[in-house]
Amino acid sequence: MDDYVIPLGPLEHVSVSVIRHPGATMLSVLSDLLGGRKHGVPAVRRDVVRRSLPAADAAGMVALLSSADGWLPESLALLRTLDSIDMATVLEEVDGLDPDLLAAEVDAGFGGDPPPVWRAVVDRPEAFVASYHRLVAAAWDSFAPLWTESDGLHAREAERVGVAAVSGGLEIVMNGLRSAVSFDGGRLQLPNCRPNSAPWQLANTEHRRLVLVPLASGLTASMYSVEREDAVWVGYPLPGLGQILDRRRAGPAPGDALALVLGPVRAAILRHAGNAPSVSDLASRLELGPSTVTYHCDHLVNAGLLERARRGREVRLNRTDRGTGLMNLLSAP
Repeated sequence: MDDYVIPLGPLEHVSVSVIRHPGATMLSVLSDLLGGRKHGVPAVRRDVVRRSLPAADAAGMVALLSSADGWLPESLALLRTLDSIDMATVLEEVDGLDPDLLAAEVDAGFGGDPPPVWRAVVDRPEAFVASYHRLVAAAWDSFAPLWTESDGLHAREAERVGVAAVSGGLEIVMNGLRSAVSFDGGRLQLPNCRPNSAPWQLANTEHRRLVLVPLASGLTASMYSVEREDAVWVGYPLPGLGQILDRRRAGPAPGDALALVLGPVRAAILRHAGNAPSVSDLASRLELGPSTVTYHCDHLVNAGLLERARRGREVRLNRTDRGTGLMNLLSAP
């Protein structure tokens, strides 16, 4: 398949934006795990996410994501809303996907003759949408902590691109994306691309823009799409992601036996649970998202180390005797 070239022209005439989009990162993770695409997802994180996936739903996606051309309908790309967004909204969009429109998109994508691996999607689109939703939700539950850790890096990247846009440095940004997509001489070159529309120019247009999507999945992550009428989006490795991955590989601080056993986040939650905090209290103290804290609390409750108790309209968390005993044992000199 040939490369696809988009003539951007001078970058000062192109509408360029950067978004923080968990759906794009989630698609990158699934492409790495199930599609055999090398996005550089760390082995430990791949194993954690893989164990969380419903086996039947994962098996149904393997053939689609590993197809030779790597084509995916835009409706399944998890970027229906091409602005900064949260994963709850992404999952709502997947759940609300019109099965008939999906089937029509697949049919059109293959000129009315989908290959066997896509035939099941066309024949039973409702079942496929339900399976896809389960798969994405399960993958996200196990990947969410790493996404939360990348908040600061996303903010820094948005600032970097913004400064480059107003200072005439966008060409430097585009040349340093570390993506399979390359930029040279005012042209964007996309490898192995088969667009359904004719090439078009982004420069000096009111309704088409170039959207940069930093991916917090792996150090070699790379994706793009030219299927939308309003934009081309390009996914690339989030700058600084290696700092987080190196820190995770390094493990807990020396001597912190509780963090070594439970992991640093769950150890911190257990230590803070002495004053019956709420999830929002813990999220504020630990500088994590509420959904991430809830995810870790669920595991601590299932392990018998925490318990939930309602106080009026709030749900509070308390260490159980088992949780207190483990904390005292592993915190002893």
